[in-house]
Amino acid sequence: MIIGVDEVGRGCWAGPVCVGAVAMHPSLEGIVDDSKKLSFGQRQVIAQLIKEVTPVSLGWASPSYIDKHGLTAALKYAALQAIAGISGHVATTTILLDGNSNYIGDPRVNTIIKGDAVEPVIAAASIVAKVARDQYMQVIGQTTFAGYGFESHVGYGTSQHRAALKLMGPSKIHRYSWAPLRGMNRVDN
Repeated sequence: MIIGVDEVGRGCWAGPVCVGAVAMHPSLEGIVDDSKKLSFGQRQVIAQLIKEVTPVSLGWASPSYIDKHGLTAALKYAALQAIAGISGHVATTTILLDGNSNYIGDPRVNTIIKGDAVEPVIAAASIVAKVARDQYMQVIGQTTFAGYGFESHVGYGTSQHRAALKLMGPSKIHRYSWAPLRGMNRVDN
């Protein structure tokens, strides 16, 4: 079975990275597109459709894991979780990975630059990962970490996020190894 793998949250200042893995299914051809081209509502609907037709798995790496081990190691950690989760449902023969680097280190990997735009199974992995990560960031933005605006910028480096950092300082969900947070004092909130 072919599975598609893609990540979200790579460039964020806060929050985890999330890697999605999705098993190839013929019906994906007609329902998926590059997640960046879809609206929030479209992604929600399509993610649900994907989950209804084929096995899906997610892997996560926390901000503290990213700070301690680096982004590439965090992506590998999350991807291995996602692949293991889907391998419990299907025998994986080929892994189509978005990008030009086999950061997973698995010989079954074929990397595809802009794979989320050309391979439906990678686009599906991107969609389910983005929906899951965005939902997580929205919840913590309205509860545990209110005031940072995570419910709108989901951890990316926007002017709103920069202003919140200036006003409130960083939280424990921030990536302290990333600019502009590097050198800031850790906060236990």
